[in-house]
Amino acid sequence: MPIVTITGLPAGERKLEKLAHDIQHAIAGIKPLGLTEKEITVEFPADLLPRNGKTLIGRIFGLFAKPERTERVRQDVLNAVILELQEFADMYLPSWKVIEVFLDPPFDASKADVFRRTAQTGGRPAH
Repeated sequence: MPIVTITGLPAGERKLEKLAHDIQHAIAGIKPLGLTEKEITVEFPADLLPRNGKTLIGRIFGLFAKPERTERVRQDVLNAVILELQEFADMYLPSWKVIEVFLDPPFDASKADVFRRTAQTGGRPAH
């Protein structure tokens, strides 16, 4: 299940719940992904520096590798997030200058299983 994080937003932005829903809806609308809105997490981590909304940065990670998730589909995910961020910025952040969104390489679920077993052993490497 993918996780989308967005940074660079001014603190206390009240419209983030709608933005999160819009991003979930846009990604879920890409049919080859086979995802529902509830399977997509959108986060707005607190920035330690005050931001003025001029540069928004998004990162998408945890998108499992599947044959139907081609490079074209992955580009569609990027475009969907960029378009939602641009629409939000145009409406609520009139001084925005740059929107960048990065999509991590496909997530290998078999490696996540190794991490889970490692956590179950108290942090010692699983064999």
